[in-house]
Amino acid sequence: MFIMGLDIGYSNLKVVFGEPGNRQEAVLPVGAGPATLMPRNTFGGAVDAIYVDVDGEPYVAGVEPDRLQGWARELNDSYITSKAYKALFYAALSISGQEVIDRLVTGLPVSHYNDKYISKLVDMMQGEHQIAPKVSLEVKEVLVVPQPGGAYHHTFENISDKSILELISFGRSVVIDPGYFSVDYVALTEGEIRYLSSGSSLEAMSFLMKATSEEIQKDYSVAPSVESLEKAVRGNRPFIVHNGRKVELASYLKKAEEAVAPIAMTEVKNTMRKDGHGADVLIIAGGGANFYKKAAETIFPDAVVVVPENPVIANADGFWHLGAV
Repeated sequence: MFIMGLDIGYSNLKVVFGEPGNRQEAVLPVGAGPATLMPRNTFGGAVDAIYVDVDGEPYVAGVEPDRLQGWARELNDSYITSKAYKALFYAALSISGQEVIDRLVTGLPVSHYNDKYISKLVDMMQGEHQIAPKVSLEVKEVLVVPQPGGAYHHTFENISDKSILELISFGRSVVIDPGYFSVDYVALTEGEIRYLSSGSSLEAMSFLMKATSEEIQKDYSVAPSVESLEKAVRGNRPFIVHNGRKVELASYLKKAEEAVAPIAMTEVKNTMRKDGHGADVLIIAGGGANFYKKAAETIFPDAVVVVPENPVIANADGFWHLGAV
């Protein structure tokens, strides 16, 4: 059985695909738009990108957002119905190299996890897809789960510490996914989701990047673009070049983290109080995991905080494991 775990975020496209015992993974930037927005090199050839057809229109996907001329990022509740989202979905199908995907598992933010959004996503993903003029592919089955649930299963499958595994198995776990658009969190007791202790906060990486830009502006007069900061963070590059100067990011990111992350973690704790329970384990995954870890440890002092070894791919990997069950 060929399985795909697919996590289409607002900053990265994460894919884990293959059969049990033979899996691959890929992480690509989230830039996706009409092919006409893609620049050409000085010799006239198109620069590297994944080309797909979206409703008869040539699109590129999986590129850095700042490479698309005039591109506007989707940061709204309609993201899953956008052409950019469909282009990223087709890019994931393309890199699988398959003609048939037996089971595809993906996630929705907790605030969108309802019949309306689930049915829209299944209708869009399941069935036959003409992803390029000479490439077609079938997705036989689609399973949609709450977004942070992927990280829960990833951690359960990969953790080696027996004491933490027991806390996850028999205690209260809260999975926190600091994404670009929202910080999603799901509480689970012995693997069962507690929806009253789950939700979303908008104090996400987009806010943290904007706060970083504002901190840099205080010292350099002009604010750098959020896209330039995001690109540097994604590539683990500790600086940006801004107005002819090399700007080291660490101190600015720290100030932004201290301003944004505690608000999100406080929202998580306040939501959990409504259900009358605390947390035994916090699992923090996603591209922003390490920016929110310190705040989580401070606001949940009695919980064990776990960040997966590769937090970016954790949700997609957990989705794959769910598909393999």
